[in-house]
Amino acid sequence: MDINEPLHPSVVIALWMKDWNIGVRRLAEAMAISPSAITRLLRGERKVSAELAIRLAVVMGETPEHWMSLQNRYDLYFANKVINREVLTVLYTDETKSSKVVRLNRELDKGSS
Repeated sequence: MDINEPLHPSVVIALWMKDWNIGVRRLAEAMAISPSAITRLLRGERKVSAELAIRLAVVMGETPEHWMSLQNRYDLYFANKVINREVLTVLYTDETKSSKVVRLNRELDKGSS
């Protein structure tokens, strides 16, 4: 395992469950979802969705953004391992990117007036 490899959210949830002595059924009940959904999450077979992030935030604390961030970091880490960047074509430079952002901001400003 790479030292920089992020934890899957299920690891954080499992540690929380252990620390608080909470079982799958009790957590599922508190989150108003099925025990099988918790089991799939703990096995890494289910991702933290926006809906699940809200449920986790209410029941376990933190914010929905925290739970989404854990999932996103995990997904991006492994996506970076499988994407071959050498076959991708860059369609912008820093200059074109900056000018497009300025132009987009101007368009957004016009639309809000």
